[in-house]
Amino acid sequence: MHNLAGHHFDLIMADPPYAKQEVLDQLQSFLELDLLTDDGIVLLETGLDLQYPDAISGYDILRHQTYGVAQVLILQKAVTK
Repeated sequence: MHNLAGHHFDLIMADPPYAKQEVLDQLQSFLELDLLTDDGIVLLETGLDLQYPDAISGYDILRHQTYGVAQVLILQKAVTK
């Protein structure tokens, strides 16, 4: 992912392997590498075994929905003031 540094994206869609879920670390990497535009969106699909915290640093949670054996989380980069 470090080869993406310097690029900025409006939307990042991620569907990591369910057996190896490092989603929270990946979300932090998106911020550290400054991959998202100021109002950038991240859409994640993960297994139900992953428990998301009520708040994720650097992001606003727009939607969290369960679909069968998967869950979808839509985040927006938090506005810094």
